[in-house]
Amino acid sequence: MIRSSTASSQAKRVELLHEMVPAASAIGVLANPDFPDVERPLKEVEEAARKLGLVLHVQKARSENDFDRAFATFVNQKVSAILVLSDALFLTRREQIIALAALCASRDLFLSKWSMCLASRTP
Repeated sequence: MIRSSTASSQAKRVELLHEMVPAASAIGVLANPDFPDVERPLKEVEEAARKLGLVLHVQKARSENDFDRAFATFVNQKVSAILVLSDALFLTRREQIIALAALCASRDLFLSKWSMCLASRTP
């Protein structure tokens, strides 16, 4: 699990994810649009992905009710790894997120425990 709370580390997280799953050409990003200043880390992730030649698929989740839809979309988009941006909701629901990632993996979506990067914001 990679933990991070600053936007400046987002590019490094994309690089690490790319190193862990070098065959991945499409990466999913889970973001909470209600998180303060979410656009800043998203822009950094997009820039880092572009430099590495990766395709990003961003899914937004405001509540745990949005998780199933987001992960189903990741499956349809054939992402090979998922980056979860920092958010208190994602930290408190990390077990649900990990379970959904495992379900995606069982549906022929390559997500290893190492390619699931969870970021948390510690109080």
